[in-house]
Amino acid sequence: MFLNGTVLSTHLIVDCCDGSDEYDGSVICPNTCIMGGNVPYKMVNHATTGDLGSVDTLKNRNGIKFEDSVQKLKGFAYALTHFNFKKMLLGAIKLRASFCPSRDSFLQLSKIHFSSSSGLLEDSFRAIVEAKAYEQIPDLLSASKESCLNSNPFSFLSSFTQIYRTQLIDDILRSFIPVRPRSRLQVAYSCLLSYTLQSDSPLPLALAILQRTLRSGCVPVPQTRLLLSSSWLDHRQQSQSVCKILLEMLSIGYNPDCGTCNYLITSLCKVDQWKEAIQVLKSMAGAGCIPDLDSYVSVVDAMCELRRTTDVAELMREMVTKFGLNPRQEMVLKVAATMRLNKEIWRAVEMIEFLQREGIHVTFESYELVVEGCLECREFVLAGKVVTEMTRRGYIPYIRVRQKVIDGLAGAGEWELAYAVRERLAELNS
Repeated sequence: MFLNGTVLSTHLIVDCCDGSDEYDGSVICPNTCIMGGNVPYKMVNHATTGDLGSVDTLKNRNGIKFEDSVQKLKGFAYALTHFNFKKMLLGAIKLRASFCPSRDSFLQLSKIHFSSSSGLLEDSFRAIVEAKAYEQIPDLLSASKESCLNSNPFSFLSSFTQIYRTQLIDDILRSFIPVRPRSRLQVAYSCLLSYTLQSDSPLPLALAILQRTLRSGCVPVPQTRLLLSSSWLDHRQQSQSVCKILLEMLSIGYNPDCGTCNYLITSLCKVDQWKEAIQVLKSMAGAGCIPDLDSYVSVVDAMCELRRTTDVAELMREMVTKFGLNPRQEMVLKVAATMRLNKEIWRAVEMIEFLQREGIHVTFESYELVVEGCLECREFVLAGKVVTEMTRRGYIPYIRVRQKVIDGLAGAGEWELAYAVRERLAELNS
């Protein structure tokens, strides 16, 4: 067996099929077995590569027939499956850690191993943990993506105590920090996060893994949102406060941050747990992470879909007055449109006026939407006041809207306001 051209052993020492002796490749097995039977077989000591070689190569070296070569390859696969590959791999990992060859050779060794049996994946990870060669985990997973679909390679961690398991995962996470390119970590983070979220005590460790995943630029798989929401709600049912759960990250050496909380908020909104999402949003500051615009976007969007305009109006005021955030114009438009659908145009006008007082820029589209809502509700006086405010900011409504406002004011007997609006529009047009 070879690793990066270095000879690890010139003989493959395994038990013969009858258990009577060890077969080292230099003697003839008396039985017809997986080690080649009565066909002479001998390891080539001057090999320089880590592969098995082609069938033609075997024939040229030993003069063995094609059928015999196939039999020997089957025997080698059987040996990989049934003999203690864990010790062999552990030795290879330790040797690699000493000489530090390229990761491509290690990846080649991993592919040979995993192609023989997906059931050895867990033993391989256990060997890596024992060798503390955590930086090799991404390469192993790259060589065994299909095996990861059937079983999580980190499942063996369940045999450890929670304290030791937490320490191991923390060591693994820290070993991933210098790995480049970071895209290599996608599968590793996904498997680790999936395992932790489905363990007995997922939090706060899962939040730490999520934090490292997001900071590395990797995207958690879609089912992570459901698993995270479920784990979070289970903890909350144990009468633990939001702030307390978030601050538990400190006990394992991690600080709550905005990105992790935002992902949690979005996940809760995805499963219609908007009340819990609001609780997380309001508790973020107490946990030491100040909400940003993205923190509010998910909750506001969820409230708009449910047309809960009272909650939306409160959130808009909170984000501006308490945290000094300027809502994106897409958010303002969505909130105004929701209030218009609810026939609560007065609330929309109040929101626009509030944003103006706070010095936040309001676009022409937002004004136009509010004016049209006033016309739909036949609030012509209110529409006239909004148009007047638009003109002060240099906005001129569309001709159709202008005409409807003036005609509506005249029909309601508000001649003075209708005249003032018309004069103001004429000044801007000139």
